[in-house]
Amino acid sequence: MVEALTPVYSCLRGTNHSSPHCQALVGEVGKAVKCSMYEQRPSPCREVLAGDDKCQKARARHGLPALPTKTVTDSDKLAA
Repeated sequence: MVEALTPVYSCLRGTNHSSPHCQALVGEVGKAVKCSMYEQRPSPCREVLAGDDKCQKARARHGLPALPTKTVTDSDKLAA
């Protein structure tokens, strides 16, 4: 699931492309998807919360409608 970028840095396979699609994401985008490694997901995945800016950008990239805007609090980040 991991792809080496440099001797020090790596990323999840499929995320280092101009049109990223993580290999851990299973299902059909826009219908039903889930992360096949959710409990072990890395910190960049934990930083994205439903409705936040990163989420909205990813949805737009896939032609999906925006979710209602969410105000992200520190407790939301800790819960992720």
